[in-house]
Amino acid sequence: MIPDLSDFTRIPARRAAKFGMFKSRYGLEHWARCHASIERMQASPGGNVRRYLDDLVRHGGFELACPETGRPVRSGASVMLADKTTVFSFPGSPGLLVAVGDLSMGFPITAVLMTGRRLWVDVAASHWGFAERHLEAFRAVVAATGWQPGPATAPLTLVLGDPNYAHHVWNQLSGLEDLVRAGVPAGDIRLVMTHAPLGPLHTLLPELAAWPVTATPDYHLEAMNAPGALFAPVGGSYIRRSLVDRLFAVAEAGASPLCREMDAALAAVAGPVLWVSVRTRNRTAVNLRAMLAALGGRFLELAPTGAVVIDGHSLACDLADIHPVLRDQALETAARDRVAAEAVRADIAAALGPQAASRVHVAVGLTIAESLLLGRHADFYFCHHGTVQHKVGWFNATPGVVHSNEYVLHEAPGEAIARHSEAAAPALYLPATCVRDTTAGDAEFSVFSHLLSHDNYVFTDIPKTVGIILRHARASGVILPQAARAGG
Repeated sequence: MIPDLSDFTRIPARRAAKFGMFKSRYGLEHWARCHASIERMQASPGGNVRRYLDDLVRHGGFELACPETGRPVRSGASVMLADKTTVFSFPGSPGLLVAVGDLSMGFPITAVLMTGRRLWVDVAASHWGFAERHLEAFRAVVAATGWQPGPATAPLTLVLGDPNYAHHVWNQLSGLEDLVRAGVPAGDIRLVMTHAPLGPLHTLLPELAAWPVTATPDYHLEAMNAPGALFAPVGGSYIRRSLVDRLFAVAEAGASPLCREMDAALAAVAGPVLWVSVRTRNRTAVNLRAMLAALGGRFLELAPTGAVVIDGHSLACDLADIHPVLRDQALETAARDRVAAEAVRADIAAALGPQAASRVHVAVGLTIAESLLLGRHADFYFCHHGTVQHKVGWFNATPGVVHSNEYVLHEAPGEAIARHSEAAAPALYLPATCVRDTTAGDAEFSVFSHLLSHDNYVFTDIPKTVGIILRHARASGVILPQAARAGG
């Protein structure tokens, strides 16, 4: 039985490598050896797949040095929690439990629990790693299922899926594709998918056709646990160009007539294409409409054969399979974003004349896969920080400018974000002086603006910010120098 939370002494990750302390204070002669073995299991020698996951897939378990004896012990049965944090047991050391967690880090080993000593050691600094909430959930699963530490008696089940398409590609499909690249093992392996925002897994990775897939919502994961079961999350952290090519091929094959029509129209544009994003909930600029109308209009003046695409909320490819409440929320968000996009298009047409409306394309409400497909036509983008920017920025070497609140702009993470994808080019983040944080919402974009205004901001000088963006477009070769001199 798992002891009460109050019984544990928790050691933070920053102290996990202080081996002398473990020896003198806790009597753990072999912690240094255990820590070294964890570091080996954390490594990803082939790129994305951590060694512990590769060993699970190819050999049914992974080995660590026991922190109490120093001898190698092999993992056994495991427990999967709702957010895919997983706790592994080690039959050769019944008091040893090892947790992996944090999707955004590719599911590293984050904690070691020694139940006999009431010790909890964090080995990776992560807010989303194993935490008190997970220990309580783990104890509840043990009580409900009768699970006990011991050998795995069931085949390995790999678990993946996330409503955030960017995490799904970056932190899950990237790892699976690396397993395919290294040669898919022929063993008895099963897959559980909680979300498929980019479509059926076997369509994207047909090499895994021999691995049966079960779809289940994430809130049903904990009920799948049983004595002897072996679960593991799929983790990765780098999008290869080959995965991008797979995604484009699948998106193209399954594109709707509307997407095909827009794809053909953008392919026929003779000049550069500017891709911009609208957002009508939190983490957006409250004067975004004025900003996009000013930027889009000026861009079309400087690129008389160019076009503007207005993007916004995209719908998951598995929309029909998600919870009805979440499905309704997604459809409502897309509808609000489309109204906002049409308002920007109307503003540009009012400023430049009705003919300008035909040069502004609204791509809101397509599937995520279709949005990625259309994003290939972008020559330059101006987008919100996060998943909206990733639609273009992670799948193409396209230059662009990103906006966000003051905190993010001070961080200027363009280089770091681009390193997550082989296909990406670093984006320019606006100077933090271009915005001012605010708690206000924009009633023009949403009747719920007072509820959807978290981390909002305002562009402090729209003409100046448009100038910064267009100078970067000119420096990137998107706008011809003579056009820029004529009024840029």
